[in-house]
Amino acid sequence: MAIRGLFTFNGILHMVRDDILYSVDSSGIQTGLTNIGSTGGPVEMAQNLTQLIISDSALLYVWDGATLTTISDYAIGTTVAFIEQRLVFPLRDPHVFQRTSLGDATTTDPLDFASAEGSPDQVVAVIANNRELLILGTSTGEVWHSVGGTTVFQRSPSEYLQVGCASPRTAIVVNDAPLWLGQNDSGQAQVYQGRGQRVSTRAIEERFEGMSLYESRAYTLSDGPSMFYCLNVPGVETTLVYDVTFQQWHERAELVGGEYAQWRPQCHAFAYGLHWFGGADGVLYSQDSTVNNFAGDVKCRERVAPVMSAVDHHRLRFPKFEIVCERGTNATAMLRYSDDNGYNFSNWIYTGTGDTGEYATRMAWWQLGSARDRVFSVRVTDDAPWNPISADVDVKS
Repeated sequence: MAIRGLFTFNGILHMVRDDILYSVDSSGIQTGLTNIGSTGGPVEMAQNLTQLIISDSALLYVWDGATLTTISDYAIGTTVAFIEQRLVFPLRDPHVFQRTSLGDATTTDPLDFASAEGSPDQVVAVIANNRELLILGTSTGEVWHSVGGTTVFQRSPSEYLQVGCASPRTAIVVNDAPLWLGQNDSGQAQVYQGRGQRVSTRAIEERFEGMSLYESRAYTLSDGPSMFYCLNVPGVETTLVYDVTFQQWHERAELVGGEYAQWRPQCHAFAYGLHWFGGADGVLYSQDSTVNNFAGDVKCRERVAPVMSAVDHHRLRFPKFEIVCERGTNATAMLRYSDDNGYNFSNWIYTGTGDTGEYATRMAWWQLGSARDRVFSVRVTDDAPWNPISADVDVKS
């Protein structure tokens, strides 16, 4: 049983699991509402004032709270967006996207469509944000503005993107900015933001090489001041996460048999003041910042430092490695290091995180040998908070 999508419609969390649409209350109690016409694959959802719209990449389903209407008039694409009381979605016909009637997603005019005019590539995804439509093709993108009247939307001729979208389900809005997994004109897979600004690093892009990108999926979540873009790419063993607030990347994963696997969440919605996640295991989860495990399973937190090398490539000595934490948590921290750029690591070396109640606690590891290149990794797996503030390495030439 797979959770295919989550969406908050008129303040109520809705979920598609297999072929059933559910409503979910604030306690997580699930009530089956209706059956949709497909059983597998992710779904995308949007809403107008009175209707929930579900797209399974073949058909559109419109739920008004009592009746489900299936729309099969068009060969639709994957994504669906809502803007100016209209639903907008790509068609499988090259460079064409369709819009529905005002306030009613069940009504469309066969002539009420538009074409991405700047390039003949296939429309892959549409993103609605701030009364704008970002139309993403396989290799280019266009910006359309809401102008009202019978025209409704108009292309901005001065805003043309030279990058496209490699996977429609990665095109989402995070912290008021569109993000998506795309490709440049050389075929290099990269993550883009806004008007096509590259935000992925070379290290992240290397993870995409040789992978099938189209079935990738992204979702958003927040933690404290940070807003995250979470990206699952088939074949990549971890979930790649971009912190939009601080413009930094990290990875999230689960330990399965001692090996990393992609983080369990596959889709996300915010409802009742909580973040909800649909797991690859078919379970619906809610986020609780006071819990330091994942539904009873180990929550592994690991920080890996960049490679440190001497300018002249002489050997360096490492008398001490120290981490300062916000407070003690009576847990155990493990450190290991690599002298071959992360291919092989030492055994774990253990120390405590400080007693509970202590503040600005320091964890230190001593006499860590010498190397020409060194990578440090620190891990905590205990069911306890871990809030590192800073790290310092004592290096001697």
